[in-house]
Amino acid sequence: MSKAKDVTEPNVYENYRDVVLKEYREGKIVYMGWDGAQTCDLKSFLTQPADGILYDLNRDHATVLTMIKDQKWVNDYAVAMVITELKKQQAEMLDALIEVYSLVDRNGFYPIIDTIKNVIEKVTGKKIEEVIIK
Repeated sequence: MSKAKDVTEPNVYENYRDVVLKEYREGKIVYMGWDGAQTCDLKSFLTQPADGILYDLNRDHATVLTMIKDQKWVNDYAVAMVITELKKQQAEMLDALIEVYSLVDRNGFYPIIDTIKNVIEKVTGKKIEEVIIK
């Protein structure tokens, strides 16, 4: 679950557009949680697995299928499928990068290893030592 801050306060409901745009400019997203409007750093939010993202956005497959009487469900379901596939592809690319990193590290190709290390750390939000299992 992402770390979200409750932004439900007086007049927020009247100013959703302003709140959403303000948070967006700060690299955050606003979404409706059980306790009202929530805000979270977008990069932090995206470190969740696809199921967590879709759950927080009320766009998991089961929830979307309960909205079948509203034609909007078709695009909501498509968004869920796209997010799931993108997270799958991200994981596959990360696995490939980790494999290359491990091979390069063992063979001593240090000029490119820092670049690969930086990409892995940026994508995962973790230090390389936390990601690589030797």
